[in-house]
Amino acid sequence: MKIHVYVSDLTRIAVMGICLSLLYPTNVRADSSPTPNLMITDQTVIVVPNHAKYNSVEINGVPQPPSLRKAPFGSGVGCPLYRTVKSPWLLNTSISLKKVFVLPAGATNLRISLSVDNDVTGITLNGNPNVVPGGITHEYCANVDEFLVYVPDVDLVAGNNILVIEANDRGGESFLDMRVLVDLPW
Repeated sequence: MKIHVYVSDLTRIAVMGICLSLLYPTNVRADSSPTPNLMITDQTVIVVPNHAKYNSVEINGVPQPPSLRKAPFGSGVGCPLYRTVKSPWLLNTSISLKKVFVLPAGATNLRISLSVDNDVTGITLNGNPNVVPGGITHEYCANVDEFLVYVPDVDLVAGNNILVIEANDRGGESFLDMRVLVDLPW
C-alpha cells in the first residue's frame, strides 16, 4: 500500500453536489518536493467539512460530552487558527476523534485534509489502522489544510465509513481540524 501526504492551502466547498472553488490552490512547500495537483473535479464533494461535529471525542482516554465534540479542537492564544477553536484540547494531551460518514457505491479518491499542531499519531478508516504508517509529525502553528492524506480505494465501503483520527500535543499550542473529500460516480 502506497501512502502520499502532501501540503496545500486549497479551500473548497461542496454545495448540493457541485464543488465551487472559493480559493484556487496556491501551493506551499514544507520541503523541497513540489505539491501535486489535488485533482479537484466536478465529481468531488466534501463528506466531512471543516468545523464538523464528531460522533465521539476522547481526550487522554476520557470521553467528552456532546457539547464538546465540535471541531476545531485546541488550546493556546498565539497561533492564527486558535480564534476558530470550538472545543478545548488541553496542552500535552492526546485526542481521538471518531466520525461516521456515508459513501455511495463507486466512491473513489478519498482525501483527508488536516490542520494539526502537533502530531497525528494514527488514522484508521473502517478498521484499517495503516492509513498513515508512522503518523505525521508537525512543529509550530497549524495551517489550514496543511496535510493531505490519500486513502486507498480498497478501504472505502458503500454505506457507513468509520474514520478515527488520533493526535498528540507536545505543548505550546494545540490544534486539530480536518475535512474529508471524495469523488462520487455521477
